[in-house]
Amino acid sequence: MLRNADRNLHRHRILLCTSVPVKIVSLLLTLFLLFATLQVHSQTCNLRVLKTDDFGNGTSLFGPSLGSATNYFFMDGNSIQTCGSNTYHQRVEDSMYCLIKTPDSALVTCTKSGGKNPTYTMSSDWVHAPDHTGNNGYMLLVNSKGTQNIFYQKVYDNLCSGMICNFSIYATNICHVSGSIQPKLTIELRNPDTDEVLSSAFSGLLPYPASTTQLVWVQVSLTFQVPTGFDRVKVVVRNDQTGNGGNDLALDDVAFSVCVPPATLTSVAKTRTASECASRTFDITASVASGTFTSINYQWQQQLSDGSWVNVVNPNGLASSTFTTPSLPASGGPVTYRVMYASAGNLGSDNCSGFSDPITVTPTDITPAQPVISNNGPLCEGSALNFTFSTTTAGATFEWIKPNGQTSTVTSPYSIASAQKSDSGIYSIRSYFSGCYSSPATTLATVNPKPVIAVSAQATTLCQNGQILLKSGASGSGETYLWSGPNAFSSTAADPTINNAVTASSGDYILTATSSAGCFSNGKVNVTVNPNPASPVIDPYSPICEGMPLGLSASTISGYSYQWTWPTNNSATGANVTIAAQASLSDAAVYTLTATNNATGCFASSTVNVTIKPRPAVPSVSSSGSVCEGQTLNLYANVSAGTYASFKWTGPNTTFSSTAEDPVINNVTSADDGWYTVVATAANGCFNTNLVKATVKPNPVVTASVNNPCEKDILQLNATSSLTGSSFDWVGPSFTSSLQDPSISDATSAVEGVYQVTATFNGCTSASTQVTASIRTMPVVPTLAMTPVCEGSDQLLTATSTTAGVTYNWSGPTPLVVNNNEVKQNNSCDYRNTL
Repeated sequence: MLRNADRNLHRHRILLCTSVPVKIVSLLLTLFLLFATLQVHSQTCNLRVLKTDDFGNGTSLFGPSLGSATNYFFMDGNSIQTCGSNTYHQRVEDSMYCLIKTPDSALVTCTKSGGKNPTYTMSSDWVHAPDHTGNNGYMLLVNSKGTQNIFYQKVYDNLCSGMICNFSIYATNICHVSGSIQPKLTIELRNPDTDEVLSSAFSGLLPYPASTTQLVWVQVSLTFQVPTGFDRVKVVVRNDQTGNGGNDLALDDVAFSVCVPPATLTSVAKTRTASECASRTFDITASVASGTFTSINYQWQQQLSDGSWVNVVNPNGLASSTFTTPSLPASGGPVTYRVMYASAGNLGSDNCSGFSDPITVTPTDITPAQPVISNNGPLCEGSALNFTFSTTTAGATFEWIKPNGQTSTVTSPYSIASAQKSDSGIYSIRSYFSGCYSSPATTLATVNPKPVIAVSAQATTLCQNGQILLKSGASGSGETYLWSGPNAFSSTAADPTINNAVTASSGDYILTATSSAGCFSNGKVNVTVNPNPASPVIDPYSPICEGMPLGLSASTISGYSYQWTWPTNNSATGANVTIAAQASLSDAAVYTLTATNNATGCFASSTVNVTIKPRPAVPSVSSSGSVCEGQTLNLYANVSAGTYASFKWTGPNTTFSSTAEDPVINNVTSADDGWYTVVATAANGCFNTNLVKATVKPNPVVTASVNNPCEKDILQLNATSSLTGSSFDWVGPSFTSSLQDPSISDATSAVEGVYQVTATFNGCTSASTQVTASIRTMPVVPTLAMTPVCEGSDQLLTATSTTAGVTYNWSGPTPLVVNNNEVKQNNSCDYRNTL
């Protein structure tokens, strides 16, 4: 294994030396270069091991063959040889090699002693000691020939021109016999294609072992620069000693390294951004020493938790020697980076790159400390919900995050004076300081709801003997209830009932409802129980007959209202009511009068049983029909015997009244014409009536006259009836006529006498009326006398008759001056002698 001190090439030396224990002599190896012009520049570089070979380890004493890695013959020490009754591992002879854990195990000899029985002995020339690696592994043991054969060879590829490389191997002399040949070896750099030697390095004589149990290991190395145009080389380790008396060695821990200029990493924490509280950004700068690298590119890597490395992107680009880290969270702890660097174009080749020592940056966290929070819950609704919280960050303030997501700045302590169920939930509090928030601390606040009640009563005002129905209005479950109230009332029911309440039941009824969480709610309702009034007093009542008015009445009290009720949902308001204008049998019932105190609504009732006596049937009535004045009118009540107890007739003539069942009215007049009513009364005192119309037809009244004519003139009879449309009958001397106004022409004394006339109308005949007819005798024709006069004088005419007592009627030219039997005509000579 290479130590760190072995990695540094002193810039003033071309040959490499390895520090060994004090007893060990350092061997100088000389580096030969292929080209005379090639110079190794003075530099400081680090060796980075690319490939190693420690020949492995195993449970067997001997290891496997190396194959073409050597041109010595392989001796499989695991091949068991017999020696008499014993077994042993085969001896490693000259020109042979093996992989072995201790050298002396490969030097065993079978000898014959005392005759025929062979024995085996182990030579004490080779040291009994472990390999250089120290892992109980194998070393390459070579029993050298006197010729310069190859102990070990290896081709290394994927190299870059101009790179300085180093090949090293640990070698030790395994033969401790003083005076034996001390081995020495040569390291050669060869062209892998032509096997041409490009450069060599020689070791001095390997020192003897310190003891039979302690080897002296010497690191031998060759440093070279990869020639231009080469990307691989071959390294050969060969024998550089002759002779077989000794010259035995062991090799271990081969290392092929590249020499890269060292890089130093420095970091600077950048100024925090506003969002960086629990994180930090750093600038890490790589300073690469001068050397063979030109136009350096940088690939930054971050170490994972398993120790592996991953590439990270540098926002500044591959050509920048400064890497700006991402914002590193302090919660992730320290972060380790390194840089892989190489000449431009070689960065992708691991064999051509250098790796810096890691640098660790530790992001600091200025996030305020998480506060500590508590509350006094669980509690019941309406109680104060108190929170207390604190933080170790001096000067920090607090931000409150309520269950509904609202935020606010608060100070400790904080209280919700009257907490409600909606205030339950997880409350978060964050510390705030210098622009940074802490992680939230939470506390669960539990506000248990009080039972939801709505205390009420079905009726808060009721009357004595009523029912008090109390209601909790509770909507929850698992709650208990306790009611208390006046008159020593108590109940655990949610909705208790008090039957037949008394006035002492008036007052406040209080409910306490308690939830399963111990939270309670109180409610009360006031109930008033009013006394019932006295029953109303109904006035006396007597049965009535069907058809009579039915009325009920009662004494009243001021401030009360009254209502009558009876079957079939009938009702009437007031103490004095008319149930029916004409009672029917169906009105017979029990009538209830309720008196209500208008102030309290309480009431009392009284009843009366109303009896309706049946009314007898309507009597069937008739009359003798239409009669004429003066005739007899008969009235009839056509009823069965015993149906009625009495009768009473009345009629249009106010003087008429009769209790007869069938009364008779004689000599009727027009006053008897009209409707006759009979009241038929049954034995129960109830009656019925009926009407019948009687017609009294009037007799006509007739008047008569006669003209008493002169002889030879017309005797004219005239009659007049009081009833229009009457017919007439005349009777006289040898004379009858049905004319109303008959006449007799050329009357003589023979028609003189008494004439009677009657008038008949609607079958009724008047009393007869008579007139006396007389015939007057005609006077003698008068004689006219006239005195002649002259024109212009008055003419006087004179009439003379022998009939005494006659009067005269003159006519003639006007003007006439008549004086009974004389007439004067003024200024006229004309006259006529006419009567």
